Amino acid sequence: MQGNSVEPATLKAEVFCHSTEDPEIVRALFLRIFREGAEITEEKLFGHYKNPILKFSYRTDNKKEIVGLIKNLSGLPVEIEGNKRAFFRLSKSALLEGRFEEPDLSEDQAVNIEASFGVFSGGDVSEYLRGIMEGPK
Repeated sequence: MQGNSVEPATLKAEVFCHSTEDPEIVRALFLRIFREGAEITEEKLFGHYKNPILKFSYRTDNKKEIVGLIKNLSGLPVEIEGNKRAFFRLSKSALLEGRFEEPDLSEDQAVNIEASFGVFSGGDVSEYLRGIMEGPK
């Protein structure tokens, strides 16, 4: 545990590709977030009007990779649930331009990222994330 009372456990991410989007472009922008060679799963879904939708997903329990990804997300808002999970959203359109930004209110298309943590003896996920995202003082 390296002296911390919080440890990263898993990170899951997903993005949806609608029929009006090029799946190869959406897959490529999703891969920009992760390490080279990351294994992305693909699931075929159908929308309300039976339109085809692809869901790209990624999952890792590699602690070093999770910390690196969280560092890349610094500056983005984070929602913490129950001192065990953190949720981030990235703009798909900004990723196309190589930027990590939160989606604006008009953009419902986002990359959703959920990180979960092991919390021990009074650890605080907010403080842990702040330490990662702000770096050493």
